Amino acid sequence: MNLDARFKMYEEREALRLLDKLWSWDLKKLPDANDPDYIEVRDNMMMRTWYIRRFGFALVSKQFSDSITQVFNENKIGNFVELMAGTGFITKILLNQGFQGKAITLEIPDDKDHKGIHWGLKKTPVYKQLVDSGDMILGDITEMEPMESDCVVVSWIPQGAGYVVKDWCEKTSCEYLVVIGEGYGGCTADDDFHDYLENEFKVQKRIYIDSFACIHDDCILYKRK
Repeated sequence: MNLDARFKMYEEREALRLLDKLWSWDLKKLPDANDPDYIEVRDNMMMRTWYIRRFGFALVSKQFSDSITQVFNENKIGNFVELMAGTGFITKILLNQGFQGKAITLEIPDDKDHKGIHWGLKKTPVYKQLVDSGDMILGDITEMEPMESDCVVVSWIPQGAGYVVKDWCEKTSCEYLVVIGEGYGGCTADDDFHDYLENEFKVQKRIYIDSFACIHDDCILYKRK
């Protein structure tokens, strides 16, 4: 094994050790946002790569879980649907907090080196558990009949895919929409989607969330006008 390969293996082992220390596989243990190890993950773009492979794009902490739980309770949101859910880790956090909901996503391929629409996401233990329990629905959202819920949740909508969320909301009577990601000109959704949010929804509450270095995430609860 050459030196570069050894360094890469060491880097991966140390990254995964830190992730295992901070987040339990079932997300029942979440890190405090003030923990120095958490801050190390947050501020290190290399750690972001390993975090995405383990969970997804949104950086979650105990403060995020507490904040979204409080906001759901304040607005009497009992059930939700998460669209384009990836590994389903946001859904898992909400289920852990006692809310009812479903995650919908395309099936993640088995090929460990796959790329493309899933950005290298893996079939994590959370993903497999949600599929086995029936809390994850696998398939193309655009070919599904939208289901009713109090709230639609989306995290890091792929660029150009904002219309998927818009179409779903227009076909249901959901009162609330949680959007995690960047705003106008950012790396998530598109400006047409943000125009739709401004025209059809109002900001109800901002939910605590951190961002990785060079990322500008928001987590916002919107309510229909």
